[in-house]
Order: sequence, then structure tokens, then C-alpha cells
Amino acid sequence: LAERLGGIVHALDPSLDVLVFPRLNTLPFDGLEPSREIAGRRSSVLRRLARRKRPILLISTAEAIMERLPLPASWSRISLSLKVRASYAEQDLEARIEELGYDLDEEAEYPGAALFHGATFEIFPAGALGPYRIEHSGGAIRRIVAVDPNEHDVISDFKELIIDPMSERLASGG
Repeated sequence: LAERLGGIVHALDPSLDVLVFPRLNTLPFDGLEPSREIAGRRSSVLRRLARRKRPILLISTAEAIMERLPLPASWSRISLSLKVRASYAEQDLEARIEELGYDLDEEAEYPGAALFHGATFEIFPAGALGPYRIEHSGGAIRRIVAVDPNEHDVISDFKELIIDPMSERLASGG
């Protein structure tokens, strides 16, 4: 319902920034981790809220915001930004992505998966609709593209990709 409402509001006014903050898909105090998709979407929404200068319409439920949430300042130190022409060191990047809760050496078919191979790596970032391929050579990032998850064809090019942690708990310090 929240997703539909967000889509309707955006269709009525495409200039309006609309974010949907989902509730966790676990019960309180059951000790289970939420799904990677939900945890990643929550993390991505919180980072975008923390960095926005313009007003945003946030659609959520009381259940979703009752959880203890990290402070906005914590997002500047935890999210990772990859830019075309930025320096690239595979071991450092692998370690950083693993710290953010990503599964390395997994096909990038679901949120939180990353696969490094040769002169490229693919990653399915938290909150994203699909995977991205990052091409690198000579110690620099050469190209960032969104790819079709089934055919692995290039959908579009990007100058920057922000990789959020796979859980808002990482921004809270654990």
C-alpha cells in the first residue's frame, strides 16, 4: 500500500521527492535478521534522508519508525561513493564492501551481493532495483553501468554510484 501511494504521489507531481521507508519484516524481539531487500531499502532511504537539502515526502508506518534509528551524521562516514575516474584498489574496495555487509563472490542477483572478476566487478547495492557493473583499469574506475539482471545487458551509464550498508545497524555502530 505504501509503495502504491508513493507511486501515485510521484505520478501526480514528478518533481516531488518521495521515499517509502518500509517496516522490518521480522517481529520485535524475535532475534531474526530482516530480509536483505528490506534491510537494504531501509538503509538506502535513511542515507538519502540524511543527505537531502530539499524537502522530501516520506511515506512510512508507525511500526517502521519505532525502531532505534542511526543519527543522520553517521551516514557520511559509512556509505561508499564510487565515481568514474576515481582511483581503484581492489583489495581495499573488497574489504570496505564486506564491512558494509555485502556477500562477496556471489553473483549480483540479489541486494547485498558482489562479484569481483578481472577488470570488472558487479554489485547489487542496498535499495537498488538491480545490479551495477563497474569497469576498471590502470588503477581507476572507467565506467559504471546499470545492467539487466537476467541478460546482463547495459541499461544506462552513471557517473557515480553510492553503496549503502546492508543494514541501518551498521550506521548505528553494530
